[in-house]
Amino acid sequence: MSARKRPGGSAPPPEALFDPEVWYAAREIARRLSVTRQTVDRWCSEGLVRGMKIRGSVRFLGRDLNSLMVPIGPPPAA
Repeated sequence: MSARKRPGGSAPPPEALFDPEVWYAAREIARRLSVTRQTVDRWCSEGLVRGMKIRGSVRFLGRDLNSLMVPIGPPPAA
């Protein structure tokens, strides 16, 4: 798996697609959202999501990814 858990993290809210305390690789993000890796890289270069380079590998924090998502339509029935 491409995700890296930060120490002391907590469980994500049920509506979150990404754990807020986990760092994700662009490949994992692309797979989960059904977009290309180039799209994820473009989001980063356009400043939509912040990437962190860690020894040659770029990772994205789940909290930042969740903040990009905007629900549309009515909320699901409980």
